[in-house]
Order: sequence, then structure tokens, then C-alpha cells
Amino acid sequence: MSLDILKTIITKVAPILGTAIGGPIGGILTGLIASAFGGDSNNTEDLAAKIQADPDAEIKLKSIEAQIAQIHLSAYQSQLNDVQNARERQLEVIKSTGKQDFVVNALAFAIPLGFFASMYIIMTTTMDQSDHDVLYSMIGVLGAKFSDIISYFYGSSKK
Repeated sequence: MSLDILKTIITKVAPILGTAIGGPIGGILTGLIASAFGGDSNNTEDLAAKIQADPDAEIKLKSIEAQIAQIHLSAYQSQLNDVQNARERQLEVIKSTGKQDFVVNALAFAIPLGFFASMYIIMTTTMDQSDHDVLYSMIGVLGAKFSDIISYFYGSSKK
């Protein structure tokens, strides 16, 4: 029995949990499920049989699904609080000094500039593969920070 059969069994009762088993945290979820049912996370056949034989399977699976949803909600709330705290800090600096903190604006300008400069360098120059790899890494980091800057100054698209 493969992981697909286990996903099918779980998805019938806890669709979010069943879908997540195939994702990047699938191993962790399978371990949680195995723990709840007294099974082995490496033996999907045994685990599926234990789930099907357990009369409380629906309750256990929905409980695990609720715990995972709560973790995601907490992480999202933490991100929102972080952005809000940064915005409040900026307002407090303006109130106390009468000026904006130039460092925030300088970083907000420098990071996109670095991102686009790196892209331009990759597109227009010939260099060793190892040099390109360094630039690709830098573009990844700068791209992520660029997204943070947009979220900070213009708000998140997740309303």
C-alpha cells in the first residue's frame, strides 16, 4: 500500500490533512498520525489498517487537522504582528524626532536596486558558472526581501 492510499483514507475524513500529507510537511504529519494511532510512519500499510480499524479515527484525524490549522493561523498572525510593529515603530520615530528614519527608506531603495542590478549583470555579462551561482543566490535573497518591502509599504495581498 502506498502513501496515495493513506492519503485517500485520510482525505475522506480530514481533507486538509490528507492534502498536506503529499506536501513538504508530509513526513511530519505522517509521524503525528502514526503517533496518534500507535503505528509506524514508515509502514503506510500498517498505518492505514490501524486508521481503518480505529472507531475513533475521525475524531483523531480532525483533531490533528485542527492542530495544524492552529499552527498555520499562529504563524500568519505572527507575520501580521511583525509588520504592524514595524509600522508602529516608524510612526513613533517620526513622532519623537519629527523626521522619518532614513535607514528604512534607504534599505527600501537599495534592495530593489540591488535586485535589478544583479538581474542586469546576469543578462549582460559572460562569467564563470560559479560566479553566476553566487548572483543567483543573491537574487533569491534580494527577491524575498523585495517582497517584504512591498508588503511593508503597500500592505499584504492576504487580506
